[in-house]
Amino acid sequence: ADAIQSDILLRKQAEGRARQAQDAAEQADQAKSDFLANMSHEIRTPMNAVMGMAHLAMPTDLNDRQRNYLKKIESGAQSLLRIINDILDFSKIEAGRMDLESVRFSLHEVMQNVADIAATRTANAEIEVLFDLPPTLPTEMMGDPLRLGQVLINLVGNAIKFTTQGEVIVRVEVMERNDTHVELQFSIRDTGAGMTPEQVARLFQAFTQADASTTRRFGGTGLGLAIARRLSEMLGGNLSVGSQEDAGSVFTLSLRLFFREQTEAGGSAGRHRLADPEQQALH
Repeated sequence: ADAIQSDILLRKQAEGRARQAQDAAEQADQAKSDFLANMSHEIRTPMNAVMGMAHLAMPTDLNDRQRNYLKKIESGAQSLLRIINDILDFSKIEAGRMDLESVRFSLHEVMQNVADIAATRTANAEIEVLFDLPPTLPTEMMGDPLRLGQVLINLVGNAIKFTTQGEVIVRVEVMERNDTHVELQFSIRDTGAGMTPEQVARLFQAFTQADASTTRRFGGTGLGLAIARRLSEMLGGNLSVGSQEDAGSVFTLSLRLFFREQTEAGGSAGRHRLADPEQQALH
């Protein structure tokens, strides 16, 4: 009996030490996340200053070598700022400090912004980005347009990055609609290399890439899709992916958005080729 009691006591002490170690590790992770979340403004401000000064210096009287140096500074600063933004956004989410807005917004304006950014990323690429929007798409809804746009821009940018030729199709479908809300399905389909089931299984994990060589070939932090999924969940939606190796991928965001008025956009649905500036407007 004494031996059994001693064994139980030792086991409880071991469990207590394990809990203390786990609590200490969680507190350390929380402290790091809190620190990065609190430092968000201080970290971004110097990078914005570098980009701003480079942009202002570009139109001045420079020789070709100086202008080339400034272009490289501006490009490098933009890349670094994207990495910083990913890290800070992920830290904010982990620390529970990512706040969402609930404001009236135009979904067409969100999609137009996504189209404009996609156009800049495909200016010198051999691919097309096509938008397919239904004529019954509501124009005004309630939600967080900034974070919704962030998710869509990340998904479209990811599709562009991994598609060397062909097209990326961004489609919005109205799955259900009543007096209070609308169920939307956003799909981003590409003709890229696709992924194996093993790559898909770890795709949304933080700090991972589909391929070990991905970072060297394409850059990135491995946080973009993890952030997109977490933001999708915070928005009340669901983000999933289907892919087949050598046959492209399709990311699907299902989301319920509420609106105060039933307002429909006029015009006809259609695909708009971003490669042609005259066709960039979304109707």
